[in-house]
Amino acid sequence: MVAAPLASPERRTGWPGVIGIIAIVFGALGVIGGLWALVSLTFLPELLKMMTPGAGSSVLPVDQMRRSVIFQGMSAIPLGTVLLFAGIAMLRRQRRCVRLCVTWALLEIPVVVIGTCFQTTAQQANFEAMAQSPGGPPIVFFSAMLWVGVAVGILWGWALPGFLLVWFSRRAIKKETAAWS
Repeated sequence: MVAAPLASPERRTGWPGVIGIIAIVFGALGVIGGLWALVSLTFLPELLKMMTPGAGSSVLPVDQMRRSVIFQGMSAIPLGTVLLFAGIAMLRRQRRCVRLCVTWALLEIPVVVIGTCFQTTAQQANFEAMAQSPGGPPIVFFSAMLWVGVAVGILWGWALPGFLLVWFSRRAIKKETAAWS
């Protein structure tokens, strides 16, 4: 008599661990970076005082730089928190991680564009101030590099949100996550 083969337990997929850890790391870095951005504003006046006269210190676009840092800090803290909780929920294989990841991605995409606009405006003003300084560099090179930076920044900023939106729209992933608690 031949014994019936034992039913093998269903194998758990490994992607929730990998993507969950990535989400936790990026979420924590977002929170820490956002907090540091806001704290760094207290050092800005001291840094400006340390600049030597004639180095463009009187014409630096401090208000534009401050607005950019405030936006980045104030958006990074809540978005980083959402991504952190999404990663934890994913490691625990909780269904709510899908909603958290999709929400984070849909909020992150416009925040990347707005943040890039703030940063671009501040950098353009900074380059113009540098060009007006005695012996300042030509602005043409910096302008070209600025737009390359804008393109790379937006693509990099959209990488994880885009990936998560595509990942969680896949039929196999929807089926798997629907069975989670």
